[in-house]
Amino acid sequence: MWKPAAPIVIAGYTLSPAEAWLRGFTQEYSRLSNRAVPLEQLADLGIELYSSKTDRDPIEVAHEEFENPARRFGDSRESARP
Repeated sequence: MWKPAAPIVIAGYTLSPAEAWLRGFTQEYSRLSNRAVPLEQLADLGIELYSSKTDRDPIEVAHEEFENPARRFGDSRESARP
């Protein structure tokens, strides 16, 4: 199971490895898409992916998913590309 290098603490709460993975995935995918994809959609995708990618770095998974032409979020991804 992937774990962050250091515990992630938000408002005094330490995220579980699953929560940290989801946070890392959604933040990176959001950055890659120039914030064009709603976080709710990214969270749903992250939850879907987590069970099969629990050993993988969430940032790497975000990059792979962003580059996956089969993964579309309406037109937002295309418009986010430079």
